[in-house]
Amino acid sequence: PPERGEGYRPANNGDLYVTYARTRRAGWWLRYVWTSPVPAIFVAVCMALLPSVASADPGHPGVPDDPKVVFVERFENVQNPPDPGPPVVAGQHELLNAYTGPAPLAMTYFAQGIWIDLGQCNGVILSANTPVPGGSCGATPWSELQVLAQALGNFEPPASGAAFNHVLAQWTSSNPVPTTPDPTIRTEKDIPLEAQHRFLTGSIDIGVTSCDVAHPALRFFLIDAGTDIPVETGAVDPCTDPRGTALNAEMRYGRFAANSAALINAANVRFKVTNNQGDFTGNDYAVDNLRLLDGTPQLDKAFKPNRTSVGGITRLTFTITNTSELAGKPGWSFTDKLPKTLRVAKQANVATDCPNAAVNARKRNIRVQGDLNAGMVSCQVSLDVKVLKPGKHTNGRANIAKHRGIELPGQAAVRALPAKLTIAKAVDRARAYPGEKLNYTITVRNKGKGDAKKVRVCDQLPNGLKFVKAPGAKKRSASKACWRVATIAAGKSVKFRVTARITGVFSGRLVNTATVNGAAANAAAATAPVTV
Repeated sequence: PPERGEGYRPANNGDLYVTYARTRRAGWWLRYVWTSPVPAIFVAVCMALLPSVASADPGHPGVPDDPKVVFVERFENVQNPPDPGPPVVAGQHELLNAYTGPAPLAMTYFAQGIWIDLGQCNGVILSANTPVPGGSCGATPWSELQVLAQALGNFEPPASGAAFNHVLAQWTSSNPVPTTPDPTIRTEKDIPLEAQHRFLTGSIDIGVTSCDVAHPALRFFLIDAGTDIPVETGAVDPCTDPRGTALNAEMRYGRFAANSAALINAANVRFKVTNNQGDFTGNDYAVDNLRLLDGTPQLDKAFKPNRTSVGGITRLTFTITNTSELAGKPGWSFTDKLPKTLRVAKQANVATDCPNAAVNARKRNIRVQGDLNAGMVSCQVSLDVKVLKPGKHTNGRANIAKHRGIELPGQAAVRALPAKLTIAKAVDRARAYPGEKLNYTITVRNKGKGDAKKVRVCDQLPNGLKFVKAPGAKKRSASKACWRVATIAAGKSVKFRVTARITGVFSGRLVNTATVNGAAANAAAATAPVTV
């Protein structure tokens, strides 16, 4: 089926219709809408079956998840019960300072001075079905606010339909209004967060008209322990912002997420919205669905290759993926403590495309900090890691010793395959006489699944033999020659040759022994006896 759609629409009261949409994290969700009262137990069962909001999941680096909605105000908890209760009755409106949000938080709000004024149509909560009250800004502005309210209902419509969607009107009819930092709306209670050290930002649905004169210029601020923190580097102008949609020749509406985020260290936060535009000529708009968003980036880890040899090097890559609103996320950090079987390589070859990144990698500890700029989908930090022992080695969320402003990763794994060295020694004759030369061939083979590194092969001559030649030997004495091989790949072999002469009047049995060993590989020996 398509990503979004509708099933049967009701023809009569009592009928049921369904809207549906698909999301990656939550699968399919359904919205059941009755046009007559529904038994409470039916509603409870349906709601229990709906998937809960999921947190960002690791495993798809570079593909943003949506930010998590920490808090949303839809202005639907007006005097009658909220959605899915009955619609607001005719003549009903509510001022912001009299409004209380839904349980359990029951949020209340403050606005500065003129921003709550029925005569200016500021701070008034209304829908397309709310008639113009006496003492308001008048029938014409009210009717335009009704149109904006229904248009904004397309984003998150109440069960009774977009025509009953409530918005907060901010019309600025005839008087100048205070600009930033005076709030047009401010939360009056703390909003609890799921954890500390999270990146938070905001989003507002805005409908606007009169774009031929003064434009609204809205800013979203987080309030952390009494300090205002802007999360919009400029101001949102709904008249010109390309994220908006034209409703008609005069009106636009859209969903506008802030272009930055703040790293909040506290366990709770508040927010406010301000307007930089003080002119009342124009500056006509309404807001809905004020959302506090957790846009903490997702950390992922990966090893490449994920199969190597003992003593081999693998590339460890950290991917820091933004959330889908792509707000800037400055100042995230984490420390990754590698398992005991892994070490940062001596030549770590650190590389990153993360803005303002700082990487400190030594032994088992990798400390990384950096930014995600606004509009950036993801960035990466990578470095070389050495695998010390055979087997499977994992690096996951438990290895993150410290972190700020990231979602913990899933598990990455690298498998080190062991080498298995064998050695064989052959001589060109089984019997010889004093003074004759003997030609030995030493064959070293790697029968393991992993490469053998730093291989050392030595031939120790017994009494009665002395070297004539040992081609390629890196170290040689009168009775011993040694070779070094950087790598013998799995399934491959290397040959070495030695020529020695029988000394004096020796007689008896000469046993020549060769040995092999390697870094994190087994040792082996082979002999080749000759009777003199």
